[in-house]
Amino acid sequence: MQNKKKNKKLTQRRARKIALGILRPYFDEYLVKLYDDFYSDKEADVIVGSVAEMLSELVGEKKAKKILSEQFGEERNEE
Repeated sequence: MQNKKKNKKLTQRRARKIALGILRPYFDEYLVKLYDDFYSDKEADVIVGSVAEMLSELVGEKKAKKILSEQFGEERNEE
């Protein structure tokens, strides 16, 4: 039997993929590509923080928290 971890650590690659998916409805592909390049050398927690801040500005803090929770789930590295 394999022992599965309930709180899987969020990888940089997965954080980037989720973050770009969150940004796509709000920005054109050019800007999404710029963020993809920007996030290429950032740690997962920096990516999550960046997206959280942008999303809060775009849709408000309450809706941003809901979206982040739905997209990152238990993987989200929160302080």
